[in-house]
Amino acid sequence: MTAARLLRPTLAELWTFLAVALPVLGALLAPMAAVDLAYQLRAGAQILDTRAIPSVDAWTFTIAGTPWTDQQWGAQVLLGLVYRAAGWSGLMILRAGLVALAFGLLLLVVRRRSPGLAARWQALLVLGAFLVASPALALRPQLFAIVLFAATLFLLADRRAHPRRLWLIPILALAWANLHGSFPLVLLLLGLAVFADVLDRGEWRISLTITVVSALATLVNPFGLDVWGYVVRLATNPTIGSRVSEWRPPGLTDVPGLLFWGSVVLVIVALGWRARRRLACGMKPLPGWPALLTLLAFAALGAVTGRGLAWWPLAAVFVWAGLLRDAPTGSSNATASPSPSPAPSAADAPTGITNSNEFSRGVRGSPLNALVAGLLMVAGVALLPFWRPVGAFFVPLGVLTYAPLGIAGYVGDVTVRLASPGLRVWAPQHWGSWLELASPSDAVAVDSRIELYPASVWADYDTVESGSADWQSTLDRDSVTFVITEVGSDGKLEAALTASGTWGRVYTDADGSIWGRLGR
Repeated sequence: MTAARLLRPTLAELWTFLAVALPVLGALLAPMAAVDLAYQLRAGAQILDTRAIPSVDAWTFTIAGTPWTDQQWGAQVLLGLVYRAAGWSGLMILRAGLVALAFGLLLLVVRRRSPGLAARWQALLVLGAFLVASPALALRPQLFAIVLFAATLFLLADRRAHPRRLWLIPILALAWANLHGSFPLVLLLLGLAVFADVLDRGEWRISLTITVVSALATLVNPFGLDVWGYVVRLATNPTIGSRVSEWRPPGLTDVPGLLFWGSVVLVIVALGWRARRRLACGMKPLPGWPALLTLLAFAALGAVTGRGLAWWPLAAVFVWAGLLRDAPTGSSNATASPSPSPAPSAADAPTGITNSNEFSRGVRGSPLNALVAGLLMVAGVALLPFWRPVGAFFVPLGVLTYAPLGIAGYVGDVTVRLASPGLRVWAPQHWGSWLELASPSDAVAVDSRIELYPASVWADYDTVESGSADWQSTLDRDSVTFVITEVGSDGKLEAALTASGTWGRVYTDADGSIWGRLGR
């Protein structure tokens, strides 16, 4: 692109820029939650230092020695390397980069599936997917999986024109099985592709072979076949669903649930609109079975667990990009093909939203478009964490949530000052992983590895957090050194600690308080 073109981009080019730039800005603007990230970083550091994957728990005093299948070890190593090289700022930029890659790939999917669609509609589809998926875009192993999911969609969308590229999918499957437990989704996507190829009388043998090879590729991991056992155990663990809100079915009382159900209703309404238009043109009203099954499968996944919000919008955009290409123009009486042709023309797009050659030399650009793009780039640079004041643990201001810096600093200072590593810290579960990372020589009661803890540990946790009758005996039995309470959440426990006569506040700040045993 020439300098003159950069200074006068077309409106279509601006929309294309916005489709990726706005998700990146969102990723730079939103803080990172330390709930899962912190323990992933500690595990990554341990793997890098010991050259071994953790196999048992060594971080808590409630389940020390319990077997641990650390399936996400690959993501932990990547996160650990970035953290060592560039700290918290590097991690925030990594998240922005992964978000850019995921939605950049989704934009390529839309352009491949519906090249005649106007750039603004292509961008709006991608931005709509970003809006619905945004609650699931925290920096953790799942974000790597979202990128692999988008890459798989792109390779499947492009398989008619470039069938050999499908052989990249087994490589993605291998990486996925070492990064995150959602790797079975690659086989679901491939199975739907095989079904579509069979109905379309396409090269289904190739896609079936790719599916088999990809299934075998998932076994290339340190745990072998047990990596599938890990997925089954995780999916059937009742504790996760009861303890972790994002594993529960999405409701209508929070933003993620409203976004999900709103998008499902929008898809249903759009299907009805499309069916009406096609009936008016004498065409088959409903999409082919592969498209319907894809929508049903991923909508069902999102309805069962909030984690499904990560996959549903991307899969829905993949389907809709193909359906928009096959929408009637108002004069056709032909029957829609169950599988779209590899190279549709602009005439195949819906009437009123086509732009046959928006990127051609004949379309004039505007300095105003360049100004908008320039302002967004300046905003992105301004949001980089390098310019922010740095606090304890070298955390830039506003980068982390669920990370009580002062509390962790006090615990670590006591450990060093008294030269007594191995303090036992009872803290809210969502702070456990942060305290493990900040003061690794001490032990916590519970952290974010919810699946590791038996029901008896959670019963003890509830007893203490509620300040009920046996709370003190539980702390005495486990020789707890410090109890940490959170402002606004642990009122009953704080009242019990105050009334006990054996515990007193030793530290307090805006996040919460630390309680120690009196007389020690």
